[in-house]
Amino acid sequence: MNTNQPSPLLIVRAIGPATKDGRIALQDLIQLGKHIQSAVERVARVLVGQADSRKPGRKPREIETSCPLEVVALNRGSFEIALDLPREKFENMDLGVEAVEKLLEGIMAIGTNGEALPAGYDAGVLHSLKDLGRILERGVDEIEVESRTQRLSQRFSYNRGVHSRIVSRIHGPVTTLRTLEGRLLMADFRHDAERCRIHPPAGDPVVCQFDESMEETVYEYLRSFVRITGKTQE
Repeated sequence: MNTNQPSPLLIVRAIGPATKDGRIALQDLIQLGKHIQSAVERVARVLVGQADSRKPGRKPREIETSCPLEVVALNRGSFEIALDLPREKFENMDLGVEAVEKLLEGIMAIGTNGEALPAGYDAGVLHSLKDLGRILERGVDEIEVESRTQRLSQRFSYNRGVHSRIVSRIHGPVTTLRTLEGRLLMADFRHDAERCRIHPPAGDPVVCQFDESMEETVYEYLRSFVRITGKTQE
């Protein structure tokens, strides 16, 4: 690797008998790359406000330009690849870097049985991660991901235990943090039933529940354009 180049954002290692001497079956490498890329793009779709990351159709241009991962090195030892985002225009990397970080934070939350997943997660992201785990059935014991972003420098492990928890979350309610922007056009202040309705620029209105401590804030911003973050369930 050229030491004059910036460090890649991700190091991905496949560890197990199937990767002896730094080798891996081509079909497993293709699947590994495909599902990591899919998971990053689906996180980005949620971050930019899409209601369902699995919705078919053309990818938003912002995601096309900021989220494609590239292989920049094949390292020696156990099978290991270095992945990076396009660096021709650094200002276009922001969404891609955030999507990578949120994806890995979610894997850590699942691995430690955390209740809420970070912003960017929905059922579609979990399905991509479940599909990624298929190579754990073919002689790979663990997928280790090392993040080298400016904000997140840490190793994350995806093993059979994490895969089982991902499957369980898909079959049950998915609790995640989500950020929503839109106009606040309705609020109901009845005790134990406090709700408001946000109308995003595109898509259907979203009903949100808030507690009594937020009543004055909600009332103050009625008919205003707001940005809120909270837990959602699918």
